[in-house]
This record gives sequence, structure tokens and C-alpha cells, in this order.
Amino acid sequence: MSFIAATRLPILVVDDEKNYRIILSRILTGAGYQVLTADGLQAAMRLLREQPVALILSDMHMPEIGGLELCRLVSRDIGSIPFILFSAFISAHSRQQIDATVDSWGSLSKPFDNQDVLSLIETVLTASTSCPQSTHEQNHDKTASKKFHIYTDEQENI
Repeated sequence: MSFIAATRLPILVVDDEKNYRIILSRILTGAGYQVLTADGLQAAMRLLREQPVALILSDMHMPEIGGLELCRLVSRDIGSIPFILFSAFISAHSRQQIDATVDSWGSLSKPFDNQDVLSLIETVLTASTSCPQSTHEQNHDKTASKKFHIYTDEQENI
């Protein structure tokens, strides 16, 4: 178990697909992280109002709301929290949107390798602790955010 896994707040996984919530939850708990899961906007916002989290992993494409919009709403209504967005289809345009989103710190392409997920989470959490606090109580300087991407697919998805 890493130092960050042992000392950080829970990670919130948001995905309308139950199987991805289960898979990510197992990967993260196996690495020592505490995990909360939500199947969409309402559940995610309810959980975020009840408890601070260290990081949010969200699918980009969900029926109720996309991950980019969720990221914007969380930033506006809850505060600055690092996001990792994932999708089976991340185009060059989607990458630009992710980079332009205020609190998006990373992205992953589905299907993803378990170690890639854990490496990106560790990288984002380490970077977020080097910036001013990214918790619900404080907003950090938006220009200090770093971007990390792991594309497990050699071909760009369009």
C-alpha cells in the first residue's frame, strides 16, 4: 500500500455502467484506497455534499450527464477536486476538451490496464498535493493544475 493510499480521502468512481464501477472499486481497494461509487449526477453530488474526496474518476459519456459537465458542476458547486475522466472513445477533440476543463487532471481510455489506472491516480494525487489544497474547503489556483493522460490504445479513437 502506498503512502498516498493510506493517508488520503476516498476516491469517488462515477459511471453509469455497474461493471466499471465494480472493476474500478476492486482495483482501488486492492491498492489500499477507500472507494465511493455513484451511478450518475445525483448520487455523485449527494456523496460529495456528505463527504470530501481526494479524487473523482468519471466516465465521460453517461446518459444523464457527461464527465466534463460533471467536472464543471463539481468545481462550481462543491469546490476544486482533481478529476480523471475515462472513455472508450477519446478523440483529439475530446482530449482538448479535457485539457480545457478546469479541474480535469487526467484521462484514460477504456479498456484500461489496472497498473495504468493506479499509476495515473498516484501521479494525480501526488501532483495535487504539491499544489495548494484541492479539497472542498479551498479552491486552488486553476492555472496550477497539471494534465496527465494514459491512452492504452495505440490508435486514436474518434
